[in-house]
Amino acid sequence: MGLKALIVEADPFCSRVVAAALNDLPAVDTVVAVASGREALARSAHGRFGIVVLDAALPDMLGRTLLLTLKLARPDLRVVALAGASDLTIEAVEDLGRCGAAHVIARPATARAEELVAALRALTNGRPRREPACRTGTRVFGGVPEPAPRAREPVGPARSPAPDCEFWITAIAVSTGGPASLDEVIPRLPADYPHPVVMVQHMPPFFTAVMAKDLDEKSAVRVVEAGDGDRLESGTVYLAPGGRHMRVSRVGGLSRILLGDDPPLNNCRPSADVLFRSLARIRDEAGVLALVMTGMGDDGCAGVRRLKTGACRCLTQSADSCVVHGMPRAVKEAGLSDECVPLHAIARRLVELARSPSVMPTKLCLTRPGASSC
Repeated sequence: MGLKALIVEADPFCSRVVAAALNDLPAVDTVVAVASGREALARSAHGRFGIVVLDAALPDMLGRTLLLTLKLARPDLRVVALAGASDLTIEAVEDLGRCGAAHVIARPATARAEELVAALRALTNGRPRREPACRTGTRVFGGVPEPAPRAREPVGPARSPAPDCEFWITAIAVSTGGPASLDEVIPRLPADYPHPVVMVQHMPPFFTAVMAKDLDEKSAVRVVEAGDGDRLESGTVYLAPGGRHMRVSRVGGLSRILLGDDPPLNNCRPSADVLFRSLARIRDEAGVLALVMTGMGDDGCAGVRRLKTGACRCLTQSADSCVVHGMPRAVKEAGLSDECVPLHAIARRLVELARSPSVMPTKLCLTRPGASSC
């Protein structure tokens, strides 16, 4: 049986050119074309595609966000990313390569599309990838390059949560389907979100730096890949680096990020349980606002249980809006979820709770077996 190919391209002319190139390949027997990232996610959930050709500048989400989502679900997926000639900078091409694009080429300007045809033939014929000499800046990635050391922006003094805020921090756990789902949440948080946000997304190294950059570009809040020793600031989202556990520690009234390389937990590093347990050790008059989103497995559940021994309110993403409902379901079935919220309403609900002094965080009722809160 031949390969199924997915085209994600909003421009009708370009989509037709790509479809014609794919249809000419003997190894491809099915070609599906969609015009947006959300359509691509819906199609990929129900069809096992072997090749994807996608626009790196989609109208509804950055191509890198879609690429991360697809590659995390299917590491063996072969992807060709298309970019405008002016966008083929070294940095942009390397970012797409780190996210898993096998080829990054210029968008075809004519029906001939020699570069596209060559890239597709190389993938479908199983030829070894090589670094071609070309005039248009095309690069073929044979693996993930070692990134240059990342220059971090200086972090200012930590700001305490507003006096009337019942929560001092928001903590998010997310896995499979996370990049696209977070794209619906983080950009909708206001710049004056009243406390820090710490977040674990199960990803390998290098992916998280790209994801943080993408979210930062489209969000009012500041989004960074967390660095060891970072001071927590209100209105900033700290994404755990791929391959490293992230904890929060408080010393002398200052809350800081601590990164570690200890063994994976729940087969994950970073692990949400590691983050949540570190927050449970910080006793505060204000509580933790926890959110468990789409993902496979049960990472985060034990951590929420630990948080519930103090002040914590836990939201879980609704089943029908998850790519995979495993992580939220584990929390819900353990009786630890205070609210089940659909994806489109999560950002609004976080803001309501973060700003409302009347919402009291719940604690785990240890005297009533099976009960989640008192």
